[in-house]
Amino acid sequence: MKKLVLLFVVIGLIGSTQAALDVFNYDFDHLTVGAINGQDGWTTTSGNVIDLGGGDLALQVPAGTSYTQLVNAFVLTEEMDAVQADFRYFTGANNVTMRLYLAGTDSKKTPFFGFNGGQLEVRTVKNNGTVFDSVVQEAAPVTFDSGDWVTLRMTFDGDNKTATVSYKNLTDGETEFTDIAALSGNLGFTDITDMSAYLKVFTSLTVRCDGGNSIRAIDNIAVSVPEPATMVLLGLGSMLLRRRK
Repeated sequence: MKKLVLLFVVIGLIGSTQAALDVFNYDFDHLTVGAINGQDGWTTTSGNVIDLGGGDLALQVPAGTSYTQLVNAFVLTEEMDAVQADFRYFTGANNVTMRLYLAGTDSKKTPFFGFNGGQLEVRTVKNNGTVFDSVVQEAAPVTFDSGDWVTLRMTFDGDNKTATVSYKNLTDGETEFTDIAALSGNLGFTDITDMSAYLKVFTSLTVRCDGGNSIRAIDNIAVSVPEPATMVLLGLGSMLLRRRK
């Protein structure tokens, strides 16, 4: 009976292990206020590091179409689990945007998400961000006010070739993510033959903005993979079961 109880405990721990391990986490605080071009490997058509107060720095991209890119930012040896960033929300007409996308080593479709005219938006782009796909999905934000800091996260399911975008409003003190039903599903990935391999090719990231808005900014960009804790728990369970003999 003791063996059986212990086995249930170990299985329960395994079932609850959903942790993610950040392989890239960028908060801009180590940079210098001013133009970001040339700092820490960033290349850009425009973009500035700004001080939000108390030395808390973020990236702000001014009016016009611009790309701010960090190449070879991270190395993925496992299937990517999620990518997220803090966005300073803004309102406006369509084509006034701020979006984050990843790029890799080939012409496969690229995850691309953020805000477009106050809407939450997901689309995919090809050829490392140079060709926009026709697949676009949008959803109206729930309770965001202009100037709110909102974390957007895209979580991937490689087995089912799907992704889900979720959010939490940091300005309102939210600590839990809320999934956005309208931004959940295949999101343009159905023609990817090997989703597991696809989620390992990314090494670079780009912040893209279109149109004019002085409020928009981005901070705390993170890329994560599943934390390999399950096997550790399995090993621990086996060891404890042997000791009970």
